[in-house]
Amino acid sequence: MNAYGYVGGNPLSSIDRLGLRTAVVVDGTSGGNPFGHTSVATTGSGLYSYGTRVGGTLDLGVSLTGYLSERVQGRNISVIIINTTTEQEKAILERLQNFPYKLPPWILGRFPDPTDTCSTRTSDALGAGGMANPDPLILLGSPAFPVDVLSQAEFRRQALGGTTINLPKGTDSIPFELTEFNPQPIL
Repeated sequence: MNAYGYVGGNPLSSIDRLGLRTAVVVDGTSGGNPFGHTSVATTGSGLYSYGTRVGGTLDLGVSLTGYLSERVQGRNISVIIINTTTEQEKAILERLQNFPYKLPPWILGRFPDPTDTCSTRTSDALGAGGMANPDPLILLGSPAFPVDVLSQAEFRRQALGGTTINLPKGTDSIPFELTEFNPQPIL
């Protein structure tokens, strides 16, 4: 076990002063979804996955490790972990909690907007935390796809520090370090 894994093995140039991190989850494609899926979690807040059942529920703020255990059986998954500040996490979480529906409205048949997807919501939440997608087409309002969110998260991870964990389809062991994103009880 690497005691410096949280800073990419380089504690002299990469630090995480407050221990805060944001996890961006990018699910690969499946037979029923040719695009994939994205979701996001901040330290101790649980996972916000719009439009995907976790443990049989559409609730938000669910266990990241539970989600990964279920979903990795049918697809490859990348978890991009970005070092964040208290202010960034607060802004991301606030944005996630202020979407009006658990599902994007176009799925519900309300306000048909095919650009309101899991990816645009994930990208928007990162943008609220000061980590907007650097792709000029996305900034102009083009719809984001999971591949766009993957590149946005990787760009921010490289700029701010963090790690990427790739989970191949069928993985039966979720890294323990990801439990930090599961919902934590308020004391």
